[in-house]
Amino acid sequence: MEISQKKLIIFDLDGTLTKSKTPIREEMCELLYRLLREKNVVVISGGKREMVKRDLENPIVQYVHQKKYDFAVLKNLHIMPTYGTSYFVWGGNINSKPEWLCKYSNYLTSDQKERTFKILEEIPKKMGYWEPENKIFGERVEDRESQITYSPLGQDAAREEKAKYDVEDMLRDKVVQAVQEKLPDLEVRKGGLTSIDVTEKGVDKTFGVKKMMQMYKYKIEDMLFVADKIYPGGNDYPIKEFGVESIEVQSPEETEKIIEGILNDN
Repeated sequence: MEISQKKLIIFDLDGTLTKSKTPIREEMCELLYRLLREKNVVVISGGKREMVKRDLENPIVQYVHQKKYDFAVLKNLHIMPTYGTSYFVWGGNINSKPEWLCKYSNYLTSDQKERTFKILEEIPKKMGYWEPENKIFGERVEDRESQITYSPLGQDAAREEKAKYDVEDMLRDKVVQAVQEKLPDLEVRKGGLTSIDVTEKGVDKTFGVKKMMQMYKYKIEDMLFVADKIYPGGNDYPIKEFGVESIEVQSPEETEKIIEGILNDN
């Protein structure tokens, strides 16, 4: 199927629609709005809801308001934080306040969270994947409700610093394996550039894709996935492995060109 004929366009957020931990640019808002007039769009992020709200939901709502565009178009935007373990859709302006409605959420239990926090401190410290407090920016271990994420430099560390840390993942791979052995009932995997994510078994970015297929009867061939980590071990790779046609990008600017190509072909 030609890309222009795809019914559902799926995007990663961080590094694909936005620069790391940065709100979406106006140029991308414009392209996304135009795309939403033609297609259904899903954004599946490994990040927590608050980050997705800050970097995507709020900026695009503000942009639509600023341009006096039709808010109804946002009904075609499906937002899935933490690998699709929660799902939000546009609910409209309720009492003059923009509202995104939660369609479902699958959160970890208190016991799962408690055990995970303990192990994510114990193992990285023991194996040297741990930095002193004065080198940490933001939270080191973050509760994302359906996912616990460990970041050796902190969630808010600069992308440039993360890119220089354990470059070939030699240490991170070993830590992931050691944590998995201690948490056999949960899923442990590499997240972004340096992070480690812990979820329920079977949860990766295909979780959100499968939910969309179940709820809206999409087929594999109906979908296109655009992301920046579509390589073995990358947290976007499972969607390609699942069979969805995928395009890997290196920056939001590359993503903009892909969107422009889809729009020009329609």
